[in-house]
Amino acid sequence: MRQNARALFIPMPSQSHLIYRLFAVFGLIVFAILISPKAVQVEPPIKSEAEAVQKPQASPVGQVLFIPKINVWVPVNYIDSTSEIEIQKSLLNGVVHVFGTPLPGEVGNAYLVGHASNYAWSKNPYDSVFAHLNVLKIGDNITVIDYSGQTNFEVFSTYLAAPDNASNISQDTKGRRLLTLQAIYTVGSEEKRFTAVAELAK
Repeated sequence: MRQNARALFIPMPSQSHLIYRLFAVFGLIVFAILISPKAVQVEPPIKSEAEAVQKPQASPVGQVLFIPKINVWVPVNYIDSTSEIEIQKSLLNGVVHVFGTPLPGEVGNAYLVGHASNYAWSKNPYDSVFAHLNVLKIGDNITVIDYSGQTNFEVFSTYLAAPDNASNISQDTKGRRLLTLQAIYTVGSEEKRFTAVAELAK
């Protein structure tokens, strides 16, 4: 009988062992709660000051340039490149806004270029859109029109610029809102480009 009693004897765990097991179970429960989908919250990243700045205004759609004195009414094309190839391609559709310059009416020097002439074999309707730009004088009006309305400018300077002259695209306008129009000729031409600079009308 004593042998059977010994066989059925199950040793009871000590008090310290029970406490350890209770802590282990409690820890598992807490861990399960913490990793549950409801408990896990990922805060959105804090944007830097630069990232928080409002995005630049999108390029206007359907914008046209109107110069009453020389009877010019031409689409303004916006491109995101300063590549000569891309500019020449866009000139097939009107005048081109030079990438990196502000929109007409914004602070700075908005810069538009257009053909004054092109190759004899080219029959594009915009090949000579700026052929008579040199007729413009101080005080003449230039208007940019789009779906938001119209922005009026008044010419205050005209001059001839060498093809490699980059000073006429300067953005140091002292807060003024300028619009520069420049006539360009056939690719590779060294002929000076007539340039008209206008300021936002008051």
